[in-house]
Amino acid sequence: MDSRECAVFTVLLVVAGAMLTSATSPQKLDICACTYELAPACGVDGKTYSNSCTMRCSGVQMAHLGSCDMMTLEMRDE
Repeated sequence: MDSRECAVFTVLLVVAGAMLTSATSPQKLDICACTYELAPACGVDGKTYSNSCTMRCSGVQMAHLGSCDMMTLEMRDE
């Protein structure tokens, strides 16, 4: 199985699990499924996330694209 097939399979498992849980639980579910895409994003919390989806799923807003360390390095160069 290649990485894309694995990501699709993972999303299907998350959705299937959520459907089973929602059938037995009256509470609202917050489902967040992201791919394994590596596209770093820096959150306003100063943490670098693997991509903007994982950052949003953590409830964090984006400060800028790229790793948080990149912005620090750019500021030192100026």
